[in-house]
Amino acid sequence: MWLKLIVDMHELSVEKEPLEEEYRELGGRSLVAQYLLNNVPPGCDPLGPENRLIFCLPLFAGTRLTTGNRISVGAKSPLTGGIKESNSGGYAGSLLAEQGIRLIEIRGKPRQEGMWMLHIDQKGKASLVDAASYRGMNNYEFAGKVQEKYPGQTATLSIGSAGERLYSSASIQVSKFRHNYPSRAAARGGLGAVMGSKGLKALIVEKRDFDLAEAMSLLQKAKDYVSDLDNEYFFKATLFNNFGRIRRLQNNMTDTLGYYRKAKKYAVKTNRASLIVTTFDNLILD
Repeated sequence: MWLKLIVDMHELSVEKEPLEEEYRELGGRSLVAQYLLNNVPPGCDPLGPENRLIFCLPLFAGTRLTTGNRISVGAKSPLTGGIKESNSGGYAGSLLAEQGIRLIEIRGKPRQEGMWMLHIDQKGKASLVDAASYRGMNNYEFAGKVQEKYPGQTATLSIGSAGERLYSSASIQVSKFRHNYPSRAAARGGLGAVMGSKGLKALIVEKRDFDLAEAMSLLQKAKDYVSDLDNEYFFKATLFNNFGRIRRLQNNMTDTLGYYRKAKKYAVKTNRASLIVTTFDNLILD
């Protein structure tokens, strides 16, 4: 089941709940547009409390499909006055998909002056953390500090001084895979200013921590789900469409199941759960 996070900056609270059914078959730009149409008053101040900033994933998030793990950021734009979706690459989409999170909504404004970060840890716990010590810090320096504090595999989505100053051209910078350099950007529409207006310095997403037993259980469920399909072509096409792992692709047919069987065997041998890709449970098991 896909989840969404509701981050209320007025109350400094974070809630996790199932994503509504009406959004289940939407992703990326379409999800941004529909969600904002339903939840943001057209005449609101883009930098006011009624505007909402959302981060969401495309439909194929959690798979190995090319561009399937990009991330879309949306809000009423302070630059254009209309709905704006800004799209970025980087590592955040993959890690959010592993956490089962399709959408994050940032609403309201803080009651008092301050700066916070949304932190999602290895177990999926989401909380707001004081970020006053990072105020005025630009993105590369900030990403380095985050790497020191959270030395594992981590993704950041952050604003620099332009976003804090509410410049209408401010971007949101996203860190890249492995290196944590914030070199990917959601740069359109001044959405960094919306993030700054809500007192949010960054989102920090840690890689989900699976234990080996949990990973193997999910793998077995996925294998059982597709093993009794009769039509060989449909069987292989279903594996490709749901798992996204391409080892050899011929006319939309792939030996994905063989890959997972080998992955399971090697994970047991090396006792490394990370060798098993498990995010597909959000795609086919709900």
